[in-house]
Amino acid sequence: MGASDLLDFGAGRGTKAVTAVYGGDANFAAGTSMAAHQVVSKAATTTTVTSSINPSSAGKNVEFTAVVNGAVGGIATGTVTFYDGTTTLGTVHERGEGESHNFKTEPRYAPCDSDV
Repeated sequence: MGASDLLDFGAGRGTKAVTAVYGGDANFAAGTSMAAHQVVSKAATTTTVTSSINPSSAGKNVEFTAVVNGAVGGIATGTVTFYDGTTTLGTVHERGEGESHNFKTEPRYAPCDSDV
């Protein structure tokens, strides 16, 4: 005899000690298995960022929107930090709705004559 079931550990991470308990019947006594230790890791994410206007000009407000998707569904929470290279532009709290932040472009982001 064999029995199986698909278990969903939800958002709970860590090591789970899963046991199976057989209730017995008229011919066989009840019994409990040894624990099978199942490691549940964090789910992977994919993060995308978009700009409200590109290209922009110096002094214009540009809104960047970050969307975080979980590989197995669910809603990602926490923070999203926007960077220009290694310079932090700002941080917003992710609520699973596509978080955005307005930034005013600095003159250094405007194309110079040699770039045209």
